[in-house]
Amino acid sequence: MVDGAGVASPLGVSADERSLLIYDGDCQFCRRSIERWQGRTGDRIDYRPLQQPGLLRALGAPLADALRSVQLVTASGRRYEGADAALRALGTAPGLRGITRLARLPLARWIAEAVYRRIARHRDLADRIDVALFGRSTLRPDAALIRSVFMRALGGVYLIAFASLRRQVLGLYGRDGIQPIHEFLAAMRDVAVARSQRGERRSRRALDHVRLVPSWFWLDASDLALVRACVAGELGAALLMLGIAPR
Repeated sequence: MVDGAGVASPLGVSADERSLLIYDGDCQFCRRSIERWQGRTGDRIDYRPLQQPGLLRALGAPLADALRSVQLVTASGRRYEGADAALRALGTAPGLRGITRLARLPLARWIAEAVYRRIARHRDLADRIDVALFGRSTLRPDAALIRSVFMRALGGVYLIAFASLRRQVLGLYGRDGIQPIHEFLAAMRDVAVARSQRGERRSRRALDHVRLVPSWFWLDASDLALVRACVAGELGAALLMLGIAPR
């Protein structure tokens, strides 16, 4: 463990005097976390994977240390690792300096290191929990929150629309409705046949009607199919409102 004062590295970090944070590029959880940190720190920190050829040797950082936890090498050549490195890197972000300084006080730092070590030993589990709670998005929390609220509200709009349509769909497009969908599709099939007979798309004649009006209802245009389509729309909208499978 590198102590709080850090240890000197035999090589400076970079010409632009930025600190360098080294992470495991083969770890999905690590990569996603680093992308989120980058969104907060911007170009104040230089992030590089430990797999970069010659990087660890040039900085004097042992491979075992880099695999165990993130390594922060400052412009002066001092190296920090684990929770201390993460807090120092995030401390360069506006709005996080105060809280990261408090987190580096003796008792808080000991707790942070204990939590960091536990997460580092169970990265696969941490990855699954992270995805379940926050998804795979690496946007800043404020942008992610706005997107989440918008998508859930959109799901609510679709839920109302499909629920309303389900009550009216048979009267509008059912077999005895105002504009039966099976009659509309039959008319579109006739149009496609007429085009084919005039020499248009002759080689694709069998599917001309599908290309003219793409629809699942070519497979089944019954009243039951119409109702089931509305129910499927309601279920999809409800899932969107709950934040489940938003894509």
